[in-house]
Amino acid sequence: MRTMVALIAVAATLLPVSAPAAAAKSRHPFHVSMLVIELGTAQSGTSTLVGIIKGTPLGPGTLRADVQPGTSEHRYAIEFFSELGTLKGAGTFVAAPQPDGTTTFTGTARLTHGTGRFKNATSTRLKLAGTQTSGDTPVQLELTGALSY
Repeated sequence: MRTMVALIAVAATLLPVSAPAAAAKSRHPFHVSMLVIELGTAQSGTSTLVGIIKGTPLGPGTLRADVQPGTSEHRYAIEFFSELGTLKGAGTFVAAPQPDGTTTFTGTARLTHGTGRFKNATSTRLKLAGTQTSGDTPVQLELTGALSY
């Protein structure tokens, strides 16, 4: 009997233990308002922008973006910081001066990495839209779409 119990115990330790299944990602609305200013421009031409954010699902926080200017379309890498975690991504935008002196911004972004609550987060193609009033330094932007985490 002891031999049988010992064999069962040894056999049990040799059986593979399956890891718990990863929780399935769920889709959440993404709507973040940003107020952004330019911090500076490197010799390479890349501008660093910083700003404050608020919205779903991040809550209040900050952002940093590095913008590489193009002839008509500009590329950027962006990172959001909040108490719930961080999100990183990239996108493109076009800045169009308007007759009234304002500038409109339209573009897209994709978020591809996150930490904290947003670990392994990915987004749909997010829509970027905003304006800068004439003579006003801050740019007001909205980024909307969906985020899975």
